[in-house]
Amino acid sequence: MNGCEFCGKQDSDIWIKIQDNSRLFCSKDHGIKFQSILNSIKFHAGWSTVDMLISKKKSQRWNCKAFRGMAELEFDLDFDSENNIITFEPIFKPEE
Repeated sequence: MNGCEFCGKQDSDIWIKIQDNSRLFCSKDHGIKFQSILNSIKFHAGWSTVDMLISKKKSQRWNCKAFRGMAELEFDLDFDSENNIITFEPIFKPEE
């Protein structure tokens, strides 16, 4: 087990699994945050589904790539855990 996608916590009594990408979260709150990120990706890209999401954490910032078929959406994400604020910054928007 890799731990919580947001906080990295390894041990928890409750784990939330997001169906779109099989990621694990140690709380419903963190799971809801990640689901909102997936929804943002779908909105920005005009996608109905996200096939795969790859994210690399760099301090508080995440660099992410979302894929749907051959299409790719890259974005940076800031997660302010103290204030529970997510800043979603698309780097590349797929061509229409």
